Amino acid sequence: MMMTCFDDLNIDLLMEIFDYLSFTELFRAFFGLNQRLNNIIRHYPAYFDLSTIRNCNIFYNDAFKCRSLKVSSSNNEDEHDNLYSYLNFSTIRAVTFQSINLRKLLSFIQQLPMQQLESIKVTKMDSSNCAMAMHEEVWLIILAAGRNRLRCLHVPYQFNRWNIDRISFDLPSIEYITLESIRTDQMLILLRHTPNLGHLKAHLLGFDWGKHLSTFNTALPKLKHMNLSIQYLRSFELLHHFFISCPHLIHLILKLKAREDTKMIVDPRSWQTLIEQYLPDLQYLRLRLNIFLSNGHKRHNIQSPFDRAKYWLERQPHFQVIVKRKLHPWDLSDI
Repeated sequence: MMMTCFDDLNIDLLMEIFDYLSFTELFRAFFGLNQRLNNIIRHYPAYFDLSTIRNCNIFYNDAFKCRSLKVSSSNNEDEHDNLYSYLNFSTIRAVTFQSINLRKLLSFIQQLPMQQLESIKVTKMDSSNCAMAMHEEVWLIILAAGRNRLRCLHVPYQFNRWNIDRISFDLPSIEYITLESIRTDQMLILLRHTPNLGHLKAHLLGFDWGKHLSTFNTALPKLKHMNLSIQYLRSFELLHHFFISCPHLIHLILKLKAREDTKMIVDPRSWQTLIEQYLPDLQYLRLRLNIFLSNGHKRHNIQSPFDRAKYWLERQPHFQVIVKRKLHPWDLSDI
């Protein structure tokens, strides 16, 4: 029987093996063994996490293809500039920027072929002492990728710092959006430009949910998965208005904060009616209600009505509701 050596493996099989390795692991294990492997690695579109690359000299004699890139503030900024000149971005599809300064972020995205990107993730951005014009330039460049191939977008709370009304184009390629913390008006304006959105995760800030939702009338027929956190819902009817726009939801995680006088918020029948009328395709529900009670409120069990209702019992474990109460809250009456 003929023995097959590692050097005998075809290129397709080698690249499948390389998919399980970081670039650092790939380089240390195989680069320099022979000319054939060197050439394959040079043309393999690898994942680069610059924070794990300690010796930048490995790039200085070769140009390597980059499929996915991660940049964080732990990287030396001078080395960043050097590394960029040795990476081949012809096959890049995804970038992650973590804890990065806004100025450096702008410098990076100005060098990337943004029209090729399918995923952009920005987290924990440092935007101190940065002008508003820089915010607008960064986000317009990033969002413009949504007119091409961009499918996944993750933005930090600094996304709130610019006027999203400046978007004058739709983002038809975007299917997944994560908004770490965003004002309601910002989110709703963005949703008006994402007709093919399928997954939404957002944490809404402030108390203006109803103010802006009342004018939202955009249909989101492809939205199937939603994870939404809302602070201080004032009216249960506002949820009816919102869910009209996404009637084909099948997976919903909803976290709400509300006062005890928010009508019907802890009524199992009201939630049942909402689902039956507006979310007929819903298959999975995780509902988390945090109810702020006044000092004089009777301490009855506000969870038990959901636990006893036939509708909710029949749909466990796919539908689950947890209601928690918080006594002696700050006064929200004037908000």
